[in-house]
Amino acid sequence: MPFGINTFLFSSPFSTREASLFEKVARLGFQVFEMAIEDPELIDAAEGRAQLEKYGLKPVVCTVVGPERNLAADDDAVYQVANQYLNFCIDFAAQVGAKVICGPFHSAVAYTELLSDSERSRVLERVSKRLRPLAAKAADNGVLLAFETLNRFENCLINTTEQALELVKMVDSPALGIHLDTFHMNIEEKDMPAAIRLAGPVLYHFHTCENDRGILGTGHIPWKDIAVALREVNYHGDFVIESFTDQVRSIARAVSTWRKVAPSSEVLAEKGLQFLKSNFVF
Repeated sequence: MPFGINTFLFSSPFSTREASLFEKVARLGFQVFEMAIEDPELIDAAEGRAQLEKYGLKPVVCTVVGPERNLAADDDAVYQVANQYLNFCIDFAAQVGAKVICGPFHSAVAYTELLSDSERSRVLERVSKRLRPLAAKAADNGVLLAFETLNRFENCLINTTEQALELVKMVDSPALGIHLDTFHMNIEEKDMPAAIRLAGPVLYHFHTCENDRGILGTGHIPWKDIAVALREVNYHGDFVIESFTDQVRSIARAVSTWRKVAPSSEVLAEKGLQFLKSNFVF
């Protein structure tokens, strides 16, 4: 199986000029390089593709969407910024050969409004309308869009697989599917393997993260049951570690990592990869 790492573990904001980061990821033994795109001004497709090819890494594009890039926003100016950013991500993915764009781009991290059922329905309709042309563009470029379910403290719109499927059905495009992350699932899903089975063929991307964002296998995530469920739905996508340590202070602050969850980012990556190779070889 293809195992990967998200750049947030080592760097923020990521730049395609960071040749040493590409080298580090390859040296650690990862096959997949998931690039968190915070600032498009730091991203150059030619640079990125050259480094990916040099180190034999498979690219994934991870969207970074705060309130200023909220696709669900009622404010048209905010929507336009989000739409421009997501179009950039699709273009970049196509140029570097990435087949998946992941992250919570359906709305935004920190989008936490108390929505009534009718208000939520209106927001979902607005989001689905805005996602359709993006999904069409992604399909034209051979790219899959995998939007992430987030926990209730980070997002109010889509927290579970069941809610995510609502949006998938509304958009009705084979280019749009679901991105699940075990950290968020651990908070929101009553049965994590059942949620994976529910996603089934529209599960396009998978983040592995321990319940405390520490080293995989050291917490209480039911990894064996998750592996069984992923085999049952015939998941053949990537397995990417997305965790954070205090080495990248801006991200640690943003995701409330107040204590040391691993000796270092490198140890978290190395031990995590060992765990994935022992438990997720299908």
